[in-house]
Amino acid sequence: MELKERQETTIAQVTSTEVREDGITVSALSDMGRYGKVRFTINIDSDNDQNSGKAHGGGRGTLEDGTYLAGTFAGRWLREGNEITVYGIDQVTNGDVSLITFSYNASGNEISVTHYALN
Repeated sequence: MELKERQETTIAQVTSTEVREDGITVSALSDMGRYGKVRFTINIDSDNDQNSGKAHGGGRGTLEDGTYLAGTFAGRWLREGNEITVYGIDQVTNGDVSLITFSYNASGNEISVTHYALN
């Protein structure tokens, strides 16, 4: 199986972070091409070692023509130093199913988002 990017990688700005005993929740905002202006949340639940765990979340996008899209994802995350990478399967109301990756340096305020087409 060859993975192809559905669109160019986008950079999102972190808008809020909630630290919980069992992980963190990060919310962000970005212009994501085919999904429009997207607001999304990543919930990172930590395993015992605090270096990996489950991840899930969702986003809402609005296109210029008024089209509204919603998506949800679930997957896993890994941490190396300050860098957190989330891998998830994302399904959007327009029918897109993607492998989505989020890369987040915990010392910064940006998240890179890449979508790989699965359909």
